[in-house]
Amino acid sequence: MVVLLQCIPGNRPEQHDHLSLQNHAMLAACYPKAELVDIGGAAVVEALRDQVPEYEVALHATQAMVREIARSFPDAELMDTWTWFQSGLNTDGAHNPVTSRKVSKGEILSLNCFPMIAG
Repeated sequence: MVVLLQCIPGNRPEQHDHLSLQNHAMLAACYPKAELVDIGGAAVVEALRDQVPEYEVALHATQAMVREIARSFPDAELMDTWTWFQSGLNTDGAHNPVTSRKVSKGEILSLNCFPMIAG
């Protein structure tokens, strides 16, 4: 859970080892509202606690992203935003479904947030 906290912007130093600072600046200028994924990730951290079901964490993140899409883009379609969140044994493969499995302290976690602004 501490690792997830470090992934929230402002909670860790920037590394820029996969993207040059120049290219990062150009992308940021082109996509100033690209923070929606960060909002989903922050919502996961907010919902994450020992024995919470995976689906509750995923729902919380998805709802946070949908609300921000609605606020940021008042005329956008609000469909197809989702969160994949798995824990423990459920992280054994790509694209595993969210389940009612309860998260336990110290388990490996897998998270993908998909804020789909236009469906």
